[in-house]
Amino acid sequence: VLFGCDADLLALTERHDPGPVCGATLEELPFRAGSFDFVSANMVFEHLVKPEATVRELVRVTRPGGRILVHTVNGLHYVSWIARLTPFRFHQWIVERVERRAGKDVYPTQYRANTVSRLRGLFEDSGCRFVDGGLVDGIPLYLPYRGLFSIAIRVGLLERRLGRLPGLRNLLRPNLLMEFERVSSEGRGDAGATASVAAR
Repeated sequence: VLFGCDADLLALTERHDPGPVCGATLEELPFRAGSFDFVSANMVFEHLVKPEATVRELVRVTRPGGRILVHTVNGLHYVSWIARLTPFRFHQWIVERVERRAGKDVYPTQYRANTVSRLRGLFEDSGCRFVDGGLVDGIPLYLPYRGLFSIAIRVGLLERRLGRLPGLRNLLRPNLLMEFERVSSEGRGDAGATASVAAR
């Protein structure tokens, strides 16, 4: 069983995917301890105001031996720095023009847990061990304007090559993909749960 959680109730009502969902914040999930074998947070952590509380809660609802997968933005990437220095309305405008998505689907970014060392520290302090992952390459963004897409592809390929250099990895690899295993048995709930939760 796959459960989806989102604090944006409007987004839940507009979704078309099958399966159970619930409206909740990641700091207070409506599940018993140890409910899930697998928890996935896809492009969530860059928006967190209280990452410590969120990590504790994700670990709480994961059974001992279960896995937690975090896919998020690299807070040291140059695009993240541009986002920090520009107003939120500009982010909405860019998404509307470039990605052709509604501005209401853009959420404020915080980048309070968006480095490899920060994520490892948060999860290890909460009873998890690091399994695998780190900085990963991104896919060049499709730009629906003549001429700009080919430029984006070239820039993306150049970024991948330069990102292999040790001194530039943190600045030129846009994403983090990291897996953790819960090893602490504190607060264990129902054993043998086979559900998973995808949080956005």
